[in-house]
Amino acid sequence: MTLGFTVGIIKSFCTFASFVVILYSMSGPLEFTLMGHKISIDGYLFWASLLYSIAGTYVTHLVGRKLVRLNFVQQRYEADFRFAMIRLRESAENVAFYRGEAQEGMVFKERFKLLIDNFWKLVNKQKQLVWLNSGYSQIAIIFPFVAAMNRYLSKEFTLGSLMQVASAFGRVQDSLSYFVDMYSSLAQWQAVVMRLTYFGRHMQEVSDGAERFHLERFATSTAVSAEQMQVNLPDGSPLLSNISFTLHPGSNVLIKGISGSGKSTLLRAIAGIWPFVEGKINMPKTEELMFIPQKPYIPLGSLRDALLYPGTKALSDEELKYLLDICRIGYLVDKLDVVADWSHVLSVGEQQRLAFVRAHNQEPAWLFLDEATSALDEETEAEMYRLLAERLANTTVVSVGHRSTLNQFHKLVLRLDKNAHSVHLEKL
Repeated sequence: MTLGFTVGIIKSFCTFASFVVILYSMSGPLEFTLMGHKISIDGYLFWASLLYSIAGTYVTHLVGRKLVRLNFVQQRYEADFRFAMIRLRESAENVAFYRGEAQEGMVFKERFKLLIDNFWKLVNKQKQLVWLNSGYSQIAIIFPFVAAMNRYLSKEFTLGSLMQVASAFGRVQDSLSYFVDMYSSLAQWQAVVMRLTYFGRHMQEVSDGAERFHLERFATSTAVSAEQMQVNLPDGSPLLSNISFTLHPGSNVLIKGISGSGKSTLLRAIAGIWPFVEGKINMPKTEELMFIPQKPYIPLGSLRDALLYPGTKALSDEELKYLLDICRIGYLVDKLDVVADWSHVLSVGEQQRLAFVRAHNQEPAWLFLDEATSALDEETEAEMYRLLAERLANTTVVSVGHRSTLNQFHKLVLRLDKNAHSVHLEKL
């Protein structure tokens, strides 16, 4: 849009520069007496076109200035409505379980009513602008004839000269009226720019807020160790204060604590995706780490793509089928090249087992599991951990979980105290 407007302005300027000299020279002086003073205005038709365009632009702005705000609000309402529809589609099954269709329908109708009401305001304002622009353009056709008629009647202009002056006047007036003609589009462009500006400003505020915290990360260690690390919430309040611990390779660790104590947030801080952290942490190299969240991410595409995600290591069909079998989803072997929205096709338990196939494929030195077996039964959970110990003997597993059945697969427990904002590393 900016490019289009820029090209339009350049074209208008070129037209103005081409015809303004012709109009100025051909219109000649306008002489009249005002309050006993004789006044002469050279190139009066040029000044008339300039005043006419300024007046038209000012009136158009008075009528259409609300368009920017209306377009801004319309874009916001439309974006909110689209987001609400996508969110409902993603949560359709949960809504159905709650029998919440009626409530969701009311919410959508309220959102759509806001959108439609503002849309009609836009239509009415556009209608006013169309009437104004149409009148402005039609008057501009006869305006030069009216302005030059005195010179034509006094024989200073021939009919041919009058037509030339009118043509030059029309070109100059058109170039000066660019903003009048494009006001509606410019209002929409300004609304888009405002939304992008506010978005950028908000991102900058978040970035500035994160810069208040500084975590020194060193990827030179074989262990995971934190020194005087403080994990904060986005508002700056501490979640974990001045914690220090060292996790040695070969010693599986279970992270425990009551809900809201910061277990998952601690993993995010270790992964480097939680910016509100201070202190120092020593880590192995990034390629030696793998994190599995409670609900694994399943990309769009074939099941093979989902199993090999993020695609940094390939597997043959035989190896892939073997991993599917041992992770108890071997019945999906014949669907490897089927393209589907697998995040909706597979249950959460199946998605978690799929994530373990990825872990066996990647063979990381450190595997962090954030309640990665919460949807599995205890027998399957035990089998997943037994396979990790058997096939990934050199992998250190760090788990977040609440079940006591996980204790047997870990040597240490990192216990988080929500009240004291502290952690304690102890043997199981």
